[in-house]
Parts: sequence; structure tokens; C-alpha cells
Amino acid sequence: MILKRLLAVVSILGFAFGIGFLVFPFDLLGLYGLKLDPQLEYLPRYLGSAFIALAVINWIAKDRPESAELRAILFGDLVLGISGLGVAVLNGIYRPGNGLVWLTVAIYALMTAGFAVRPNDPYMGGYVTRHHGRPARGIHAIQLELNRDLDLSKDEFSIRGK
Repeated sequence: MILKRLLAVVSILGFAFGIGFLVFPFDLLGLYGLKLDPQLEYLPRYLGSAFIALAVINWIAKDRPESAELRAILFGDLVLGISGLGVAVLNGIYRPGNGLVWLTVAIYALMTAGFAVRPNDPYMGGYVTRHHGRPARGIHAIQLELNRDLDLSKDEFSIRGK
């Protein structure tokens, strides 16, 4: 459920910034205290079209079940978050405009933190079987991972999160 909300928020922000860069590049960059050279007008428009495309991808992905495709999209979002955070921090340090530069840093930082999850936490993908199983010596191991979101609530007889 948290991932679905994260993808929805990232989609909405991406779409909003995408429309801004695509349709109103001079006005949007003016909010940051930047003047756009008319010869470079199409650079933020290209960025806007990319943001809109990513927003659509994330919006569709939010309703998909766990799969290799979803993990690829999330990894792409993480790469975008890390690289965008790096550019935003450098922008804030070396070309400080106004306070909106640091808002961009905050947006990328939150997005990156949301996508920077550890796989299979807390089980880390078979620790028990790798460290305790010795099939060659006849010692076999099995690890069961339970989805706690499907546990029944003690207060009511319904599945948590539903």
C-alpha cells in the first residue's frame, strides 16, 4: 500500500512539473530565479515530456503486482532520484538561486528515500538456507517467509490493510 501511494505521489509531481516545463518553461524557471535563453527554450520542454512519460509509467505501475517489470521500474525511479538529487544539490551549492532550489533537493531526497528499499527485508533472501544448510552432508534447510500484512487482526476478524 505504501508503494502504491509513493508511485501515485511521484506520478502526480512528475506530471505537474512535466506540464510546467513543457508548456510554461520560461515561467517555471522564472520561479527559480532563472532566465531562460530563447535559444535553449526546447531543453526544458524535452525534460517536461520525459517527466510526463515517467509519470504515466509510474501511474500504471502503481496498480501492478510484484514482478520483474515492476522492480525494473522501481530501480529506474531510484536511479532518477539519486541522479536528480545529485544535480539538485550541486545546483544549490554552486548556482544558488532562491529557496525553491532547496525544495527541489527535498523532493528528490524524499523520492530517493522512498525507492531506496532493501530487498526481502528482514530476511535478506535466504540467509538461513545459505548459512545452515549443507546438502552435500545431508543437512537440508528451508526458510519460510510470511507476509505479515495478511495476518488476522486481534481486535476484529478481518485481514489487516483491507
